[in-house]
Amino acid sequence: MSYRHVTLGEICEFKYGRALPAAERRPGSAAVYGSNGVVGSHIEALVEGPAIVIGRKGSFGEVHYANGPLWPIDTTYYVDGSSTDCDLMWLHHLLRVLPLRSLNKAAAIPGLNREDAYRLALWVPPVAQQRRISEILGRADALRQKRDRALSLLDGLPDAVFAEMFGDPVINDSRFPVTTLGKLGVEMTYGPRFYNESYRFDGIRIIRISDLNDNGELNFDSMPRLSVSEGDFVNHRSRPGEILFARTGATVGKMALVKPDDPVSIPGAYFIRIKFPDFINPVFAFYALRTPSIQKIIEEQSRQSAQQNFSGPGLRRLPFVIPSANQQHKFAVAIDNIKQRTAPSRAQSRAFNSMFASLQHRAFTGQL
Repeated sequence: MSYRHVTLGEICEFKYGRALPAAERRPGSAAVYGSNGVVGSHIEALVEGPAIVIGRKGSFGEVHYANGPLWPIDTTYYVDGSSTDCDLMWLHHLLRVLPLRSLNKAAAIPGLNREDAYRLALWVPPVAQQRRISEILGRADALRQKRDRALSLLDGLPDAVFAEMFGDPVINDSRFPVTTLGKLGVEMTYGPRFYNESYRFDGIRIIRISDLNDNGELNFDSMPRLSVSEGDFVNHRSRPGEILFARTGATVGKMALVKPDDPVSIPGAYFIRIKFPDFINPVFAFYALRTPSIQKIIEEQSRQSAQQNFSGPGLRRLPFVIPSANQQHKFAVAIDNIKQRTAPSRAQSRAFNSMFASLQHRAFTGQL
């Protein structure tokens, strides 16, 4: 096959999305896309579709494919049929394997500059070969997504167990003793800002918002490593049992529970480290703060500022129920059992994703 060696900018244009505040959206047939996927709908489309949406700010480098009419907002780029001669589905698969997420130059606010993306070099096959590749990858990706959806159902089990044992912590039908985080005496530490620290292969991992997913899992492999002072290390390193709370931006309210076997790391400036007193089981605390009613409070109050933000004062006012130590312990044991039973499914999912990544590599190096 006759492949062409080109740069990304030679085969497509990243068009800018357009702002559409939530208050101005009227539910309709057009999907509204942010950097991390669909965030709502609208009666009017900016793009008729199909189109590829690329995260520009926040979850920069994330790539989504939209079949129907859509409105990509101003934190995104998009590519439609008018901005490329390539097969769109093939280009979608290609963009997912290109190192877009490594191009961020703004440490404080993660973002993707399209001029940096345009310089990426790649090999382009004829359109007929592109369509064959996209068909093969599409079938494999559909199987992968089915497995991931099944795994997401398992991910919901701990929240269901919490609801069964303790109910809604805001309504508190079970009549547990109730207080606030402030009266409970939790310790809160804001993450530090890093400006001129040097990157080092053996440095300390720095946790960014983009390293935390919706299930509270941290991707330690993607974190940058910095050379930090001994004072920053001692004062800001995460410790087992702490909850890392994302306090600002579109990800406000997302959390991670630091586990004993997690690598040493420092949560960055957009996180608050929360340490509960010893009589509160950290596993119980983590799932209590994840409940829909608590998350609703966080979401509603964080939108009262120009930029979504929910920091120390708001956290201290959050209601918190206190079951007995025995009840908290039983819950933590139940969660541990669930994690152990679902571990084989997670391992199979990781293996399948690894196989899919290998298939992608073969597809874009002329081996399919």
